[in-house]
This record gives sequence, structure tokens and C-alpha cells, in this order.
Amino acid sequence: NMGLHVAVGQGAEHGPAMVHIQYRPSKAQKSKNKKQSASQVASMSAPLAFVGKGITFDTGGLDIKPSSGMRLMKKDMGGAAALVGLAYWAVSSGYNRALDFYIGLAENVVDQKSFRPSDVVTARNGLQVEIHNTDAEGRLVLADVLDVAVTQKGEDDPEMVIDVATLTGAIKVALGADLAGLFSNSDEVAEQLQLAGQKAGDLNWRMPLYLKYTQGMSSAFADIVNAVDGFGGAITAALFLEKFVRNKPWAHLDIYAWNDKPTGSLGFSGGSGQGVQALIQFIQRLEN
Repeated sequence: NMGLHVAVGQGAEHGPAMVHIQYRPSKAQKSKNKKQSASQVASMSAPLAFVGKGITFDTGGLDIKPSSGMRLMKKDMGGAAALVGLAYWAVSSGYNRALDFYIGLAENVVDQKSFRPSDVVTARNGLQVEIHNTDAEGRLVLADVLDVAVTQKGEDDPEMVIDVATLTGAIKVALGADLAGLFSNSDEVAEQLQLAGQKAGDLNWRMPLYLKYTQGMSSAFADIVNAVDGFGGAITAALFLEKFVRNKPWAHLDIYAWNDKPTGSLGFSGGSGQGVQALIQFIQRLEN
């Protein structure tokens, strides 16, 4: 029932998919912190969930991008790539908490089967979404995958969920390429992510979830539109995602994830791995 995710990828030769990487440490790994209290052990039993945007190429869909804006759109899977990197680190380091990685994959193409502006699509959580702009596709994929993550039951019910995405150009206008935009419904999670980014040198800056901006997201035909015109695009994108987390502690990292030219320790242009080091620091702080 992931109608939003399906809609984004329905025009592509290779259809959309969701990849779930489940990491469960061995008992030996868990027992290395024997001095922890019973309450700490209980809190560590719930997994941490991560959701990544994996748009493998983004033409913009029927609201097609200009050629200059499309040329590097193979980088639109930077959030998914960051989480695969985090999963690799967890395995190689023997991290001792349960982790779940949900990767939403789709290609947003121009095709006779592509979804259209004005389509009304039903999300996995039942919300009806009017498509205002087909180039605001990443939040649609993330929305359905977030709902999968936060509705897991029993031992797979996550303590919190963090999504990572190359979501908006607006955040780059606000913060530049080096700083990730951080949105969260939890002051505690946001503070810990900021501290982790500072320690790792993989910086993020908290941005507001300004509820007044939801007024522009209303629709005459559905519950909500997927995008709005004008300023504040990074905020409205985050407000859209928040509607799919079912009140779980949640954070959203809006990243650029790309190195335009060789600089610093990155002696090449291309994917930068933005977000990986900050998230490693973050989950290490939770482990201790």
C-alpha cells in the first residue's frame, strides 16, 4: 500500500523498491557493557531506525528539470548511500545495538506512465496527497518508507527514526553545501545530533518546524499537497515528512552529499559521504 513510493517510480523501466537492512548484534556484543543498569539495557533493546532517500536518477518527472539542474542527478541517492555506509560501519565495528535501515529506491523519469501534477495518491498511512510538483518526489518516497519504519511491532518497534536525504535545493541556499539542515520533533535527539556533528566535523544546523507554513500545504482535492511555491521549501518539505512519523522521536537531515571539486581530505569530486561520520558519533553516544 505504498502508493506514494509506487507513483514516483512507476514510469521507470526498473520499478521502485524498498531495501530493508536489519542489523542485530550477537549476544557477545551486547554483553560487553555488563555494568549498565536494567533500564539502560531495556532502552538499548529497541532498535534505532534509519530511512534513506535513494532516487537513483531524478529528471524531475513531468515537471522536468532544466538540463543544468539534471546533469548531476545521479547524486539524488546520497541519503541512501550514507546509510549503507553507516550499516557497513556497524557491521565492521561490532556495534552493540539493534539497527534497521530502510532504503527507498526509485527512478523519477519522464514517461507515458509517469505520475502527473494534480494526481491524488494515497499514502501507506491513508493520507491522500495531491501532487503539486513531480520534482518534489523524494519526500513522497520517504513518507511511505518512514511509515514502514515506525509501524514495526514488538522487538522491531524502533526507539526513534532518522531520515537522511538530498531533499531540497533550498537548504543549500540557506546553509551552503557543507552544513546539513537538521529538523526534529525532539529537542533531545536534535541536541545529540548537533553535538555528534561537531565532534565528527560533519556539521549540521537545526532549522525550525514552523507550523504556520503548513497552511500553504492545503488542497481542495486531498488532505495535503506534496510541495508549495515560494520560500521556505526546506521547512515545508520537513513538515510534510513529519506527518508520516506517527509521533515517534524523529529527525530529518537534509544533505547535499556531493563534493563539487577536490577539496580538503576529499581529493576528488563526487559523493562526499556527508552524514556518515555524524551518525556514527551519534549512535556511539547512545551506546555509551
